[in-house]
Amino acid sequence: MGSSMLFDDVVTEHVGEMGRGQVLMLLAASCSWASMAMIVLDMVFTTQKPAWTCSHPADEQCAAVLSSGSGVCSLSPQQYTWAAPHSSLVSSFGLVCSDSWKVGLVNAMFFVGYWVGSCMFGWLADAYGRKRCLLLSNA
Repeated sequence: MGSSMLFDDVVTEHVGEMGRGQVLMLLAASCSWASMAMIVLDMVFTTQKPAWTCSHPADEQCAAVLSSGSGVCSLSPQQYTWAAPHSSLVSSFGLVCSDSWKVGLVNAMFFVGYWVGSCMFGWLADAYGRKRCLLLSNA
């Protein structure tokens, strides 16, 4: 029986070991992936619903809702305030109750844009080269 070679051995024999160019390309691609991961992770924090408290401690209806943990939908906007007013899109724009669907819309539109960009830069990479498109997509 003849000796068999592993795929990695064949590639190493014909292409060579991982060199400086491959390491640089790996680092460039990793920077691109890391920045995209941070943008996706940012959506988690910018669309979170922050804690709230009653605007007037003497408001019994607000205190009852707060202690029950049922949320602010049964209260008027004047009865509650956000604990951290501008910490997320939800508190900055009041995206609660009847407007809570807008949070999902923001996330969906972000990923639609992500998908369109992926398709567009895939086509551009084929037409103009991967390196240029990688640099352009990170700008």
